Amino acid sequence: MIASKYAYGKACAWLKLALATVVLLIGTSVIFAVDIDNKALNETYEELPFERKVILNRLTRKIDKLQMSYIAQLNKAERYEAQKLLDEIRSLAQKLAATPPPPTASTNVTVNIAPTPAPRPNPRPAPAPKPVPISDKDFIDLKNSIRRNSFGDAGLDVLKSAADGNNFRSAQVVELLGLFPFSTDKQKALQIAYPKCIDTQNKYKIIDAFMFDSDKKEAREIMERARD
Repeated sequence: MIASKYAYGKACAWLKLALATVVLLIGTSVIFAVDIDNKALNETYEELPFERKVILNRLTRKIDKLQMSYIAQLNKAERYEAQKLLDEIRSLAQKLAATPPPPTASTNVTVNIAPTPAPRPNPRPAPAPKPVPISDKDFIDLKNSIRRNSFGDAGLDVLKSAADGNNFRSAQVVELLGLFPFSTDKQKALQIAYPKCIDTQNKYKIIDAFMFDSDKKEAREIMERARD
């Protein structure tokens, strides 16, 4: 009787340890269980992951040892309780074998990187406004003013004042030179007006406004100096 109680106590201790092991193993796996098949599973667990297969095979061998070595030594009532607990452990082991492992968190991180916008080209500087010649009305008024101040350098002073805020076409420069009867005054007028000429490519017209070759030569030199 004492041996039977000892065997029963030892069997219960083994069974409780096995049950605790299975409960610990099944743990979070039961949470993720889906459509568990209730049919008996192959206790070799060949298709399971290696670590789970090793643990379940060891657990199966312990259960078989309990059944063969200890439960057979118990009396009928004790054997019934022990067998009931043993069947519960086997059932939990089968559920553990059929339960897929919990999904592992993926370490793949998708990072959406916005494309770097292409650098905007620097805006081109606005082109400098083209110089505009004096208007026809203002040019007529200028010529009349020079005629009224034809004595001495008064006419040249009028031209100098007008040139400060106006530009001239080459044809207008020729007309201005014609207002001065003497070659020296023409050359002085050319020194004032030519730097404000907007179409210097037509300077040959201005040279033709001088009668003598020496004056033409001096006019060329004046225009060259004005553009240096």
